[in-house]
Amino acid sequence: MNASPIGKLVLEKPDDARAQILDALRAAGGNATRAARALGVTYLTLTRWVLSLGLTDALASVRAEVGFPDRRRKR
Repeated sequence: MNASPIGKLVLEKPDDARAQILDALRAAGGNATRAARALGVTYLTLTRWVLSLGLTDALASVRAEVGFPDRRRKR
């Protein structure tokens, strides 16, 4: 199975991948599904990358920047 260009970047240059993922999320208005499509991967793959690259807080920040509604449960 061939990895996508962004997939190779995640493995080989995680800092560059973080920047590219955050750029895609900003361009998609914080919508992870649209960002995943733009990156050529599935939503699940993008979610895994966000978790493995430690971008959870950055994703929340991007969503706050663009005014994406916060649907997380309050604890």
